[in-house]
Amino acid sequence: MELALTLFPPLVIIILVFTTKRVLLSLAGGIVAALLVLSQGNLATIPGIFYEYAMGILTDTDTLMLFAFIVILAGAISVAHANGGTKALAAWMLKRVKTPKQAKLFGLTAGVVIFLDDTFSTQIVGPLSRELADDNNVSRAELAYIIDTTAASVSSAMPISSWTGLLVGSLAATALFPNASQAYFTLLTINFYSITAILLAFVTVWFDIQIGPMKKVEQATQAGNDPSKWHTENAHVDHDRSNIWNIILPLVLTVVATVGMFAYTGYAASVESGLTTVTVIDIISNMNSSLALFTGSLVTLITVSIQAVFAKLPVKDYFTSIRVEAMGAFSTVMILVLAFMASDMIKALGLGEQLGEIIQNLQVPLVILPIIFLGISAFFSFVAGTSWGTISLFIPIVALIVNTIAPELVLVSLAAVVSGAVFGDHASPLNGNTILSAAGAQCEPESHFETQFPYTLIGLAITAVAFLILTVTGSALLSWGAVLVLLATFAIVGRKLSQKPLQ
Repeated sequence: MELALTLFPPLVIIILVFTTKRVLLSLAGGIVAALLVLSQGNLATIPGIFYEYAMGILTDTDTLMLFAFIVILAGAISVAHANGGTKALAAWMLKRVKTPKQAKLFGLTAGVVIFLDDTFSTQIVGPLSRELADDNNVSRAELAYIIDTTAASVSSAMPISSWTGLLVGSLAATALFPNASQAYFTLLTINFYSITAILLAFVTVWFDIQIGPMKKVEQATQAGNDPSKWHTENAHVDHDRSNIWNIILPLVLTVVATVGMFAYTGYAASVESGLTTVTVIDIISNMNSSLALFTGSLVTLITVSIQAVFAKLPVKDYFTSIRVEAMGAFSTVMILVLAFMASDMIKALGLGEQLGEIIQNLQVPLVILPIIFLGISAFFSFVAGTSWGTISLFIPIVALIVNTIAPELVLVSLAAVVSGAVFGDHASPLNGNTILSAAGAQCEPESHFETQFPYTLIGLAITAVAFLILTVTGSALLSWGAVLVLLATFAIVGRKLSQKPLQ
């Protein structure tokens, strides 16, 4: 299939997102475009193709458990609010968090602490941070940016997380490293985008930097009208009761249950595969994240339901709490269904394979090879909305190519692929974390994508410079020095741009 036809659906989505600022419409337009290309002019086959991809999403057990996790957790958090839990936590935090900077730092810190799984992070940090953000006039758009940045960026930068299995497995599959785990830990030290994105978020918060669309939203928020808010402000059932344990206990038990299921499913799968000695890496490589998240959400719901009895929450209010927030979560699920369908269709069109052929045919100076791989993986991850798919697809291709022409650059090039994939995870309107971060902050998805996009591009540009310096000098220390210098430059320039009045 010609590259122009393959690029048609993702380009339709990107153009519609920027012009209409409506994610559902943009995804629907991209799906229609993909159906036209996949049908190869035979319009009679379109209903069958649509049904095949829709059923592929709606009959996948892991995907359905993810959807259930989103809906159940939203309803459970709403019950915790009705029980007086979130109100008590907010009151406790408000005694300690008194400025917008402190409210944003709280969200950043929570996102870094909850590093084990990026999806889990998006759905926990939002409810914990929203009231603090509102009380300190922090826009939902900036909160969503913080949540999104501390989701995949943090998980992919940590030695142990839900990303570990993917990365260790991908490195092992290349058969180029005697010890894939050791190569993985080395790769973490040059995963420039993930760490740069986190540092960039801290710089923007510490120096109160808002640029581009984010600046407009923040100024409107300071004037008392946050245009980025999503869902209704009266969604929660509210009472005078207040008990901080009605939020602390569910969260603690949820984390324990989720982590426990991560470990149990990973260990069980490792033993079932025939391993006699099971390591932590084996457990993480084989764990079932969807089942763990689903189990955690059920534990949350059971806990808050028991607490509702002791809090004497009326049965009518209990079900109202669940219904309102769960129905709101269905909006997120609907967007995810379309995003997953669009992503699957774009992958089926063979865009990744075509980009792989382009890489193989490239005749470029070796010094810029990692930057080329960074750009291609960033582009594919962005238009396809899949970071894990990007890593799984491109790591074998890049490893094969670079090992043939410049073996000393293999790990650097693979780190560039991972950085590009994380950029796409962070920036793409098709990616699940982008959508879930907006939902966690109760921010309009369109506003979230638009306001955070300039920051992700800045992070990508800094990452490209870091990889260039690493390739030229062979020094990761010099590369990180350059990152810090560029972040300091951004702080100075960004602060001036933030203080400049809107035209």
